[in-house]
Amino acid sequence: MPGYLSCDTRNRGAGMLLHEAAIRLSRGEQLSCGRCGCPVRYYVRQKWANARKRGDVTFEVKKVARLYPHARKDRFDPFLLWTQNVSDRTDVKILPIFWAPGKTRKISGGQFPPFLSPQDWKKLFQKLGNRAPT
Repeated sequence: MPGYLSCDTRNRGAGMLLHEAAIRLSRGEQLSCGRCGCPVRYYVRQKWANARKRGDVTFEVKKVARLYPHARKDRFDPFLLWTQNVSDRTDVKILPIFWAPGKTRKISGGQFPPFLSPQDWKKLFQKLGNRAPT
Protein backbone atom coordinates (compact mmCIF):
# COMPACT_ATOMS: atom_id res chain seq x y z
CA MET A 1 0.00 0.00 0.00
CA PRO A 2 1.40 3.44 -0.86
CA GLY A 3 1.34 4.83 2.66
CA TYR A 4 3.93 6.40 4.93
CA LEU A 5 4.35 7.97 8.36
CA SER A 6 6.02 11.30 8.94
CA CYS A 7 6.54 13.49 11.99
CA ASP A 8 6.78 17.29 12.18
CA THR A 9 10.57 17.09 11.84
CA ARG A 10 10.12 14.90 8.74
CA ASN A 11 11.41 11.63 10.19
CA ARG A 12 10.05 9.11 7.67
CA GLY A 13 8.66 6.00 9.29
CA ALA A 14 8.79 7.60 12.74
CA GLY A 15 10.03 4.33 14.23
CA MET A 16 6.83 2.29 13.66
CA LEU A 17 5.13 0.17 11.01
CA LEU A 18 1.97 1.25 9.18
CA HIS A 19 0.06 -1.71 10.64
CA GLU A 20 1.05 -0.67 14.17
CA ALA A 21 0.06 2.95 13.43
CA ALA A 22 -3.36 1.88 12.11
CA ILE A 23 -3.98 -0.26 15.20
CA ARG A 24 -3.05 2.60 17.52
CA LEU A 25 -5.22 5.11 15.63
CA SER A 26 -8.16 2.66 15.72
CA ARG A 27 -7.85 2.71 19.54
CA GLY A 28 -7.97 6.52 19.52
CA GLU A 29 -4.30 6.87 20.49
CA GLN A 30 -2.11 9.72 19.29
CA LEU A 31 0.96 8.75 17.29
CA SER A 32 4.35 10.09 18.33
CA CYS A 33 7.74 9.69 16.69
CA GLY A 34 10.01 7.07 18.22
CA ARG A 35 13.02 9.19 17.26
CA CYS A 36 12.13 12.73 18.38
CA GLY A 37 8.76 12.50 20.19
CA CYS A 38 6.93 14.83 17.75
CA PRO A 39 3.36 14.07 16.62
CA VAL A 40 3.19 11.67 13.67
CA ARG A 41 0.84 11.81 10.70
CA TYR A 42 -0.19 8.84 8.54
CA TYR A 43 -0.39 9.57 4.80
CA VAL A 44 -1.67 7.55 1.84
CA ARG A 45 -0.77 8.31 -1.77
CA GLN A 46 -3.20 7.53 -4.56
CA LYS A 47 -2.46 7.53 -8.29
CA TRP A 48 -5.37 8.65 -10.41
CA ALA A 49 -5.39 9.05 -14.15
CA ASN A 50 -7.23 12.39 -13.97
CA ALA A 51 -5.04 13.97 -11.26
CA ARG A 52 -2.96 16.98 -12.32
CA LYS A 53 0.58 16.40 -11.03
CA ARG A 54 1.97 13.04 -12.12
CA GLY A 55 -1.28 11.40 -11.04
CA ASP A 56 -0.38 11.53 -7.31
CA VAL A 57 -2.85 12.69 -4.69
CA THR A 58 -1.85 12.57 -1.01
CA PHE A 59 -4.38 11.98 1.75
CA GLU A 60 -3.88 12.21 5.50
CA VAL A 61 -5.47 9.46 7.58
CA LYS A 62 -7.73 11.13 10.14
CA LYS A 63 -9.68 8.21 11.60
CA VAL A 64 -9.35 4.41 11.55
CA ALA A 65 -11.82 1.56 12.16
CA ARG A 66 -10.55 -1.99 12.76
CA LEU A 67 -12.90 -4.95 12.34
CA TYR A 68 -11.19 -7.23 14.85
CA PRO A 69 -9.88 -5.14 17.78
CA HIS A 70 -7.94 -8.06 19.26
CA ALA A 71 -6.80 -9.82 16.07
CA ARG A 72 -3.78 -12.07 16.35
CA LYS A 73 -0.78 -11.41 14.14
CA ASP A 74 -1.44 -14.60 12.19
CA ARG A 75 -4.90 -13.47 11.11
CA PHE A 76 -6.47 -11.36 8.36
CA ASP A 77 -6.88 -7.83 9.77
CA PRO A 78 -9.25 -5.48 7.80
CA PHE A 79 -9.53 -1.72 8.39
CA LEU A 80 -11.26 1.38 7.03
CA LEU A 81 -9.25 4.59 6.79
CA TRP A 82 -11.06 7.94 6.84
CA THR A 83 -8.75 10.16 4.79
CA GLN A 84 -8.65 13.83 3.84
CA ASN A 85 -6.95 15.33 0.79
CA VAL A 86 -3.84 17.19 1.97
CA SER A 87 -4.00 19.89 -0.71
CA ASP A 88 -7.62 21.06 -0.36
CA ARG A 89 -8.76 19.58 3.03
CA THR A 90 -12.31 19.19 1.68
CA ASP A 91 -12.03 15.97 -0.31
CA VAL A 92 -12.73 13.07 2.06
CA LYS A 93 -12.36 9.44 0.99
CA ILE A 94 -12.78 6.15 2.86
CA LEU A 95 -10.17 3.55 1.96
CA PRO A 96 -10.67 -0.15 2.78
CA ILE A 97 -7.36 -1.89 3.50
CA PHE A 98 -6.12 -5.01 5.23
CA TRP A 99 -3.02 -6.64 6.64
CA ALA A 100 -2.37 -10.36 6.56
CA PRO A 101 0.56 -12.71 7.14
CA GLY A 102 2.33 -14.00 4.05
CA LYS A 103 4.03 -17.34 3.50
CA THR A 104 6.97 -16.26 5.65
CA ARG A 105 4.60 -14.97 8.38
CA LYS A 106 5.68 -11.41 7.60
CA ILE A 107 2.71 -9.02 7.85
CA SER A 108 1.91 -7.37 4.52
CA GLY A 109 -0.63 -4.69 3.72
CA GLY A 110 -3.10 -4.67 0.89
CA GLN A 111 -5.15 -1.97 -0.69
CA PHE A 112 -7.40 -4.27 -2.66
CA PRO A 113 -10.75 -4.20 -0.81
CA PRO A 114 -10.95 -6.96 1.80
CA PHE A 115 -13.31 -9.82 1.02
CA LEU A 116 -15.90 -9.39 3.80
CA SER A 117 -19.49 -10.33 4.51
CA PRO A 118 -22.16 -7.60 4.41
CA GLN A 119 -22.39 -7.83 8.21
CA ASP A 120 -18.64 -7.24 8.58
CA TRP A 121 -18.74 -4.22 6.23
CA LYS A 122 -21.65 -2.82 8.26
CA LYS A 123 -19.73 -3.35 11.51
CA LEU A 124 -16.64 -1.59 10.09
CA PHE A 125 -18.63 1.43 8.92
CA GLN A 126 -20.45 1.64 12.26
CA LYS A 127 -17.08 1.67 14.05
CA LEU A 128 -15.85 4.42 11.74
CA GLY A 129 -18.96 6.49 12.45
CA ASN A 130 -20.47 9.24 10.36
CA ARG A 131 -18.89 12.25 12.05
CA ALA A 132 -15.78 13.84 10.63
CA PRO A 133 -12.73 13.70 12.89
CA THR A 134 -11.54 16.98 14.36
